[in-house]
Amino acid sequence: MLGYVSEREFKLQFEDSFKRFFKPLCFHAMSFVKDADIAKDIVHDAFLTFWTNRKHLDLSYSAKSYLFTLAQNYALNYLRHC
Repeated sequence: MLGYVSEREFKLQFEDSFKRFFKPLCFHAMSFVKDADIAKDIVHDAFLTFWTNRKHLDLSYSAKSYLFTLAQNYALNYLRHC
């Protein structure tokens, strides 16, 4: 992980990010896909990607920005393939 953060610290940051950003991310995704259930799935996928790639993330950048970008890209990919 660039800008090293311990696994325990990352887990705490991840949990905090989930609590703080889940609803706003759902609204953001829903602005693209117009379906609340699909938006929730997209946001779950964004958080899963964030967690899965945690060892490769540069945490000097904003987790919020990263998550919103992921959610937007996943929403756009969903629209491209539906």
